[in-house]
Amino acid sequence: MVLVLAILGVLQLLQFNFIKMKKSEFYLNFIEILEIKSIDSVNSNTVYKELEEYDSFFVLSIIALVDNLFSINLSSKQLIEIETIGELMDLIGKENFDN
Repeated sequence: MVLVLAILGVLQLLQFNFIKMKKSEFYLNFIEILEIKSIDSVNSNTVYKELEEYDSFFVLSIIALVDNLFSINLSSKQLIEIETIGELMDLIGKENFDN
């Protein structure tokens, strides 16, 4: 039992991403986790820098979101260089998404 719990703990820490995330699920996570209230939905063409909620904390929240969902560490510099959610998804890697 202890060994099973240890293995599960290690797997959780490593956050293996064997299952691709649906784009629609990522959009919902983006809205919910970043607490976007200014619009009802987002898509790959949404310019996140134009959202009312966009500020330095928003950038840090995107970094945390991507790290939690995909175990990918982005820098604020990378996020400053892109504008749309589609570009963010390209940065994360198309291989991580299903249509």
